[in-house]
Amino acid sequence: MTSAMEKYVFVLLLFATAITNAQDNDCVSRQMAKAGKWTKLKETVKAAPADLAVQRRFYNAVHDPLQVAYQPRGLDAAYSGSFQPAQYSQPIPYWYYTLFAERYICEGDALVLNKFDITSMFRVEFNYVSFVEIYDTAAADNPLGFRVLREGIPEEMRPGIWQFRDATTSLGAGLEGITKNWLITYDGQLPWTFVTRREFLQKRKRLLQKELAGESTRLKEKIAGWEEMKKYKEQEYKSDPAKLAAYLSGTHNPAIEREKANYQRSIAGYQNGLERLDDQLSAPADELNKRAIVIKSTQNNFDYGFTDNMVPFAELLIKPNPAYFKKYASGAVPQMITVSIRYDAKNAVMVEFAKAMEQNLRLDYLKSFIGKSAPAAVAAALPVKPQTGSNGNKAPETAVPVQKAPTSTKITKATPDKGMATEPGPKQRGNYVSGILSAPAGIAVTVGYGNNELTITPQKSKEQLYGSNPFRFTSSLKNGESFDLGIRKLPGNLKAVVYRGKGNVPEDTGKIRVGVDYKYELLSRSSDDKKFSNFYETAAPAVAGMDGEEGRYICFISWTKGFAGNDGKFRQVFWRDRNTGITKMISVAPDGSPADADCALPTISADGKKVVFESKATNLVTGDQNKAKDIFLWRASTNSIELVSKAADGGNSNGESYDAMIAGNGSYVVFTSDAVNMTSVPRGRSQYNIFLRDLPEGKTQMLSVDPVTKTGGNGIKASISFDGSRVSFCSPSNTLVANDNNNLWDIFLWEKGRGGLRRISFTQDGKERNQGDESGSRQVSSTLSGNGQYVVYSTTASNMVPGDVLKYQDVFVYDINSNQLQVASFSNNGEPGNHDSPIEQGERLAISYDGTWVAFSTKASNLGAPGSNIILYNTQTKTKQVVTDTKGSYVGRPAISYSGSYVVFGKSEALDQRSGAAFGDNGGGLFAFFTGNGPCRDCEY
Repeated sequence: MTSAMEKYVFVLLLFATAITNAQDNDCVSRQMAKAGKWTKLKETVKAAPADLAVQRRFYNAVHDPLQVAYQPRGLDAAYSGSFQPAQYSQPIPYWYYTLFAERYICEGDALVLNKFDITSMFRVEFNYVSFVEIYDTAAADNPLGFRVLREGIPEEMRPGIWQFRDATTSLGAGLEGITKNWLITYDGQLPWTFVTRREFLQKRKRLLQKELAGESTRLKEKIAGWEEMKKYKEQEYKSDPAKLAAYLSGTHNPAIEREKANYQRSIAGYQNGLERLDDQLSAPADELNKRAIVIKSTQNNFDYGFTDNMVPFAELLIKPNPAYFKKYASGAVPQMITVSIRYDAKNAVMVEFAKAMEQNLRLDYLKSFIGKSAPAAVAAALPVKPQTGSNGNKAPETAVPVQKAPTSTKITKATPDKGMATEPGPKQRGNYVSGILSAPAGIAVTVGYGNNELTITPQKSKEQLYGSNPFRFTSSLKNGESFDLGIRKLPGNLKAVVYRGKGNVPEDTGKIRVGVDYKYELLSRSSDDKKFSNFYETAAPAVAGMDGEEGRYICFISWTKGFAGNDGKFRQVFWRDRNTGITKMISVAPDGSPADADCALPTISADGKKVVFESKATNLVTGDQNKAKDIFLWRASTNSIELVSKAADGGNSNGESYDAMIAGNGSYVVFTSDAVNMTSVPRGRSQYNIFLRDLPEGKTQMLSVDPVTKTGGNGIKASISFDGSRVSFCSPSNTLVANDNNNLWDIFLWEKGRGGLRRISFTQDGKERNQGDESGSRQVSSTLSGNGQYVVYSTTASNMVPGDVLKYQDVFVYDINSNQLQVASFSNNGEPGNHDSPIEQGERLAISYDGTWVAFSTKASNLGAPGSNIILYNTQTKTKQVVTDTKGSYVGRPAISYSGSYVVFGKSEALDQRSGAAFGDNGGGLFAFFTGNGPCRDCEY
């Protein structure tokens, strides 16, 4: 795009933003003027009558005063209750009161109630804590052996009233909110106890000893399995000794040797881990008696370290406290109460809702419920009293922040230039231009406005390769003066974007954000930058990170020997934190050894903390005996792997599973499988189908169901929206929807809560696509945008849009909501691309969360770059941005970050140039390109 055009587009965007802001303000005003109503939702009642009577008294004591005191604004207050009996994991009856904020939204001049927008809520739980299991006396179902209190350590505000730190919460659909939690207990007591370091180490030691003892049995089982397979092959090749000999020498015998070698590695790993545990247990008693806050080692899969604070990836361990619970005539007597307020901090209506809930929160009145069979009387018009802290001082009227939830952004001191201060320091009179610079550590960046310049150099650190630094100019400005801050000096291998750099004094002086990053950063490198994985030994990148961590996390496949612990025998999955520089192999067995078969096609959740991938490995989880390709999930929180592609009874599936994708919110996984025991739906005449796994619920359902036969209808290569409510997939079947007459593959859409499927691969004028220059058996990957509005895919069909006179593969973007189709791989003057886009047949394409940006590889030479490069297309402006512009090298499939700020891809030449030389391997590798189209990887923007 030319400089003039960029300025023109920028002005248009500013104008559009101003109009949007004005419209938003008008909408909020109308919303807040709208008086909502109270509505009662359906209750869940399972408690025994005697207990239910007690539960009702306390439920009403919460609801009745609140309904009198609170007038909903911009929303309807929809309330409900759940009344439960004592159960296996809940030895005393429990119940809770929930108030959902059903928001009114603006549609033109009208306000319309959106009953499905219930991301904000107020809840009071009795004898129940939703965020941790506190009753279960059995061993925790994780490698730690104990439960994890993810909300952190609560502070006792006054006797029996505890408050947790505000926590960031996923609200679905790409939104992140805030949850505020309180716990009410007996004075000075908690319903759980904290685990000591000694307890953790001793239990960990017993666990490793048990695993070590079971290794010989597992080896025998694996060898027995291979011997069974050998018998089968002996029968199969009875008349062909040459084939049998080839099988024995090429498959069977190496497998036996591999199993024995893995066994020896496992034994050594367990023994070394036990030795290190003994070393940790020899620490002084005062250290061992400390509260156990553990962090998984990045160096050894068996080891855990300790920290005194809740730092990232730290886990606070707890265990049940049976002595806390007392016996009463009724088991439904409240013995603990949990209060939570969850809300969208970027939505003015929900912020006001959260304020009102906290203002009407009578913690001392709720405290009076503990140990009682009935609540004390309270007047309906009881005035709201300000809460006081343990020191007796009044707390602020409300503690609800109107801002983004806190992130892990690290602020480090910058280096000033020529005496210019970079931190606010003591207050001075006047107005000073200030902001935050986010950049790679050790890189000097000069910014300036007018005659003022300031150079900031983020400090280098082994633990932080990228971070944010405050800066401030020393020249004072008068009220009403304007400024226009820009980049004055920057190394040639970097790119910078100034956010909100132009404004007036005083209202805009502190809002500036500057994002700086490498144009191309090499990603396929070890944590110590001593080992690199080149283009020819690296594949399938995926990128994650959002809300201040855009593009921070990467996962990919590598088979480079010696790379981050890989022995080079199989393709393994790796995860990298670009800000800290940590690269770790995550496709590892419980004993720390690499997967014993190839892994492929990883995808990653939006927060970067969950990765799914496919593999035939048998050592990643215990009991994997189906000898088939499975789908696995890695969790950063526990550094552990679990099986996703399970049978309906929780056992092994009886078929191959592949092409998995995890939803952005990390709660759902969609994949293809030919297994027939995952659900109760028969496979029918289909060969493979699409399955959706609900991770929190542990349930799987088939999506590619034939509407007539109610059996499997065939489906492959699925994609899923951020919240899991929409799934797209390819199918050659002509029976999934009515009037499918082209006898070709098509793209279909499944929508949660909507019966049946929808075909979405029509031409621009709404007709069926033709076959183009492709085989009838082609399999095509579609990709949904995170918000579920757009789907992107490729085809050689010649009737998709007018003027497609060439027979090459093109990239098409379909707006599911408006039924509009556009082509992304035509030149800027409307001519078809003169070669295939993407390069591979039916290759998966990349699209940003809101569908604005689409990235694809191309062989075409008329899209702005030579063939074998990456192009970035804007679906709103219909313009293109060149990501790579090289000749004579290979390029891989791209991935794109949440907002489109980073495109990640493989290239067979060294693109990361530092100090005038190539960084990494001359054979290229995986790279991240900073587009500048959104926030950087540590930018609040």
